[in-house]
Amino acid sequence: MNLEIYHGSNIIVEKPIIMPYVRTLDFGNGFYATTIYNQAEEWANKKSDRRGGQAVINKYELDLKYLRVKNFTEINDEWADFVILNRQSDTIIEHSFDVIIGEVADDRVYDSLQFYLDGVITKEQFIERVKFKEENNQLCLATNAALNKLKFKGAEYI
Repeated sequence: MNLEIYHGSNIIVEKPIIMPYVRTLDFGNGFYATTIYNQAEEWANKKSDRRGGQAVINKYELDLKYLRVKNFTEINDEWADFVILNRQSDTIIEHSFDVIIGEVADDRVYDSLQFYLDGVITKEQFIERVKFKEENNQLCLATNAALNKLKFKGAEYI
């Protein structure tokens, strides 16, 4: 199965790499993309505003055949446990997936995570608080095996 995916940035990324661990992300360390063009456009604008350069959408085709894929089809307990583990850890979380697919936790995730960890809110309340109101998704290409199945299709400045 092939997916068309997009990576919003302030630079053209023909050969993605898995960057060294620098911060906690929803699905851990990896190269992040989305299947939603408008979401990539938003990410590109944010990156160019923060880091300079011009907003650009990098386009790829990802062949999922033979890859170990974890697809969170909804925000639920399993998704929350995975995001919480990655967001609260200051080390890389080990897992067996090449690609992780699922929704993005919204920008309130840090406060919500701390409230959950402090026992102020339940996991169910955490899940409700971090759901985006708009359609979204993210793909984390977590291994070099996944990156090797990625074909650069071009880039578009926006």
